Amino acid sequence: MQGTPSAAAAPVVGWAAGPLGAVQAADQEIARQTAIKARAVAAFAASRPAGADRAQGERGPMSAERWAARPEVLRSVSEWATPELAIALDLTQQGAEKELARSLTLVSRLPATLAALESGVVHAGICGTCSSTSPRSPMSGCVRRWMPSCWPGWPDGTG
Repeated sequence: MQGTPSAAAAPVVGWAAGPLGAVQAADQEIARQTAIKARAVAAFAASRPAGADRAQGERGPMSAERWAARPEVLRSVSEWATPELAIALDLTQQGAEKELARSLTLVSRLPATLAALESGVVHAGICGTCSSTSPRSPMSGCVRRWMPSCWPGWPDGTG
């Protein structure tokens, strides 16, 4: 990567020179690309509504038990979106379901976190922490630092 990314999204410690600066710039670009991917996955999920699936009791749909075990954020998404994404990204079914849930959570429930990713203020690793942790759960100091991004209005992350 050439050059230094914008000062608006500079790391807390500032931009390093040389190879370490390249690492910082790459990390910021990975965060930006993660946000782009999340938006694209969420758009794909929106194009596959659950209403188009066969009803329970008909031949072919997911079992009622399996349907009930899906993450709540996937209830409006066709059961066939997971295998489609798995094939497209060469993921396991479980990996594709996690990607769908993470992306939908970021786009629909954590817009400030998504914006922070897009600007490079937070790193891509924060996604799993924010999207899988309840605001009422005990938090690590690292996660508390990003609480305003993850849950706007959460004063200090201590609950």
